[in-house]
Amino acid sequence: AERDRPLEAAGLLLDAGEPEKAARMLLSLPESVTKSVEPRAMLGILSRLGTVTDSEPGLLLLRANGAAQLGRLDQVVEDVDRAAALVRHADPPVRRRVEAAVARTEFFRGR
Repeated sequence: AERDRPLEAAGLLLDAGEPEKAARMLLSLPESVTKSVEPRAMLGILSRLGTVTDSEPGLLLLRANGAAQLGRLDQVVEDVDRAAALVRHADPPVRRRVEAAVARTEFFRGR
């Protein structure tokens, strides 16, 4: 991760049987990391995390950003809606990121 290769680091942690550490490492990354990595690779790592991704708003936003780069708008809307449902007990920065993502998806929906 210190070598600016977060997906490789997360993959190694998953291979080592440490999904919690991989999730924490991915959560510590800025949201803009999705613009600097291959979206399919990001989605692959998040898929390997399985239910951890589906229950963590920050990871859902990373998955939504990766899906947006691939033009999968249905998945983006689904992930943002799920993140919005889970964000109540998250840290304030995550709540603000989810609120911004919800606003963007509402714009996509024409509202």
